[in-house]
Amino acid sequence: MDTMRGTVELEPPGVSLVIDSVPVSSIAAGVVVQDHQGRIVGFNQAALDLLGLTGSEITGLTSLDPRWRAVRPDGTPFQGEFHPAQVTLRTGKELDGVVMGVRKANGSLVWMTVASRRLGPVPTHSVVVTFVEITAQQATQKALELSRAIDRVLVRSSTEQELLGQMCLAAAADTIGSLAWVAIGEDDDARTISVRAAAGATDYLDGLELSWSVDDERGRGPAGTAIREREFVVIEDLETDVRFAPWRARAHSFGFECVLAVPFRIGDRDAAFIVYYPTALMLDGESMRVLSGLSADLEYGINNLRRAQSIVESLESTVRALAAVSELRDPYTFGHQQRVARLAASIARTLDLDDESVETVRLGGMLHDIGKMAVPAELLAKPGPLDRVEFELVKRHCLVGAHILRQSQLQSPVPEIAAQHHERLDGSGYPLGLSGGEIHLFARIVAVADVYEAIVHHRPYRPALGSAAALRILADAAGTKFDPRVVQACQQTMNQGFDFNDD
Repeated sequence: MDTMRGTVELEPPGVSLVIDSVPVSSIAAGVVVQDHQGRIVGFNQAALDLLGLTGSEITGLTSLDPRWRAVRPDGTPFQGEFHPAQVTLRTGKELDGVVMGVRKANGSLVWMTVASRRLGPVPTHSVVVTFVEITAQQATQKALELSRAIDRVLVRSSTEQELLGQMCLAAAADTIGSLAWVAIGEDDDARTISVRAAAGATDYLDGLELSWSVDDERGRGPAGTAIREREFVVIEDLETDVRFAPWRARAHSFGFECVLAVPFRIGDRDAAFIVYYPTALMLDGESMRVLSGLSADLEYGINNLRRAQSIVESLESTVRALAAVSELRDPYTFGHQQRVARLAASIARTLDLDDESVETVRLGGMLHDIGKMAVPAELLAKPGPLDRVEFELVKRHCLVGAHILRQSQLQSPVPEIAAQHHERLDGSGYPLGLSGGEIHLFARIVAVADVYEAIVHHRPYRPALGSAAALRILADAAGTKFDPRVVQACQQTMNQGFDFNDD
């Protein structure tokens, strides 16, 4: 950073100061001089304007004075002993670019970057402090970070509860010592309020009794008002606002100074997103703008998730119908696909696959034999072994099933599961003779589940052989026919008490 040697005119009149190595941009900004005891003994007009003080008010103050009510960017108090002036006076170390927020006399918040320079020899030196206002930049940056966090939650959440919980985390993470929670207005006689999600200082909510009834004193606070009136509520001083009287002592014990409540709807129910802050300094205009827009964000996210859930439920019904149609043609294996789906999903969880992958494996397991609709029913129910021609006809069900699923626009790799569940690691499977890594992991999982289910259940050509026999057969073929990791996961799944009848 460029520096200069310059003269700054200070108050009282006639006092001037020659400053060496002060940033050029700081000369036009606020400047104060503090003596070796930290008392302000000089200042320029820019300093008075930025701090909202008069000359008589600022003279003699130190950085330790609690009236500054300074905070760090995360909302925690900026203790006076860490102020750049105090650090320089105490250690001789000069600081640059320290960001802090200060409440002006008129109540508005001003953010600034502060620098300190030593004047004179240690230890009797004084200090010159320069500061530049960055309120607009700080508010914009803080609001941008919060907005980005909210956008990430909207994009990544897969359930309503996850959406609400992550929204609370995003808001609470914005400021240390804060609390964010979602209040739901219950449709009972007392019009009580329940907690749907929360993050931060959640102990505050333990045993808290709230209402959204206008006739109940507990219903006139931020949560009740936002839910009942469907309006944005802000209380900047919990110590003095009469609406908050029932909870004042409780909030004080948690260090909360202000609160805001944003109304929104979850389906046909009224709710509110509520944030408690330990300092009103965090209620800047930009952050308030972002938080006030949460109503639309939350309703948009919830409606999207509900639409997606409706689509999933419709798809689930379609999948079950398709699976049932294919199994009706083979009464001896009725329920086979659903059982394979349950086991395959359990194996996938044992392999620590993510939830989306587990669901894909389950879906693929439920539809892996759908191609048997193209196989003559008499072959599916034949009590004895198939001849070569009959076996070739049965083998077609893999590719036919994949074709049906692709035509149904089911996303990959569900069609691949149907196509590959009879492939084997050593290339001895069908229909394409794939081997090793050519076989999709999900198909390898369904293959093991398919074989296990077939062995432990009755077939027209043999009786059920039991779990021990199935696990032994799979273990003997692990590494040749079947993926050894999947076989081991199947064994672990059984050891954990897997039951085909469990949902």
